[in-house]
Amino acid sequence: MENEVSGIAKLGIVLIALAVLIGLGFGIFQISKSTANDGVNDVQAELDGVSTSQFTTYDQTTITGTMVNSAVSDFEGENTAVLIATQAWINLLNDFNTGDDTGGGATIGYDNGSGISASYVEATETEGTGLPVVWAFKDREYTDAYLMNASVADAAGDFGTNGSFVNYNAVLGNMQEDAAGVNADEQVVINSNAVYMAKVYFDNNCFRCVSGFATDASGRVLFNNIVGNLNKTGRTEYVPSGGKFNSFLVKDASGTTVGVAFQQINNG
Repeated sequence: MENEVSGIAKLGIVLIALAVLIGLGFGIFQISKSTANDGVNDVQAELDGVSTSQFTTYDQTTITGTMVNSAVSDFEGENTAVLIATQAWINLLNDFNTGDDTGGGATIGYDNGSGISASYVEATETEGTGLPVVWAFKDREYTDAYLMNASVADAAGDFGTNGSFVNYNAVLGNMQEDAAGVNADEQVVINSNAVYMAKVYFDNNCFRCVSGFATDASGRVLFNNIVGNLNKTGRTEYVPSGGKFNSFLVKDASGTTVGVAFQQINNG
C-alpha cells in the first residue's frame, strides 16, 4: 500500500513539474514572440524613416542645380519620377504659348528647343516614345494651368506661361487611347515627336499625380534615361550648377511620394 501511495505521489510530482515546464515554455514563447514583433516593427520603422528621409531635402525647399543633378543620379533606376523645368524650358513654353490653359492636346514646338530633336527618337502619333512631358495645373480641377514665369515675353507681351516639366527617370501617366488611337489629354504631337502627357496639380505644398506611372504591355514602369542634355551648356534641358530651383515632392492620391519636381527660379 505504501508503495502505491509513493508511486502516485511521484506521478503527481512529475505531472506538476511538467505543468510548470510547459507554463514556463509558453511564457518564454510569448515573450520571444512579442520581442520579435517589436523588432520587426522597429526595423520597418527604420526602413520607412530612411525611405522618407531621402525626400526630405526636396520638400518645399530651394536647392542648387548641383543638387538637382545629384537627385537625377540618386534616383536612377528607382520608381521615382524626376520632373525638371529649367528657365530655358520655361522660355520655350512661352515662345509657343497657345493660350490654352488646359494644356493637353496643344501642338507646341518643343523640338525647336536646343538638343531635343537630336536626343529623342521620332515617333508616330499613336506610338509615342519621344520626350516625356508633364503638364502642371493649378488645382485638382485641371482647368487652370500652374503658371511659370518666363524671362522673355511671348508675342502678347506676357511672361506667365502654362507650366510643364520634362519627366526623367520613372515616367508618370499611362497613355489612354480613344477610338482614334489617341487621347488628347495624354499625348500631343510635337511636329514629328509624340509625347507622353501626364498631369499633375499643385496641392497646397506638393504636386499630386493620380495616374500612376506609365507602363509597357507587360506592366513594367517606363523610364526616360536620356539625361545627357542636363549637363550640356546651351541645351534647353541644361541644369546650371549654380542655378536656384524651387523643389517640391510629387505624391500620388494616397500621399505616397512618387517623385520630385524642380522649377528653376527666374532671376530676371
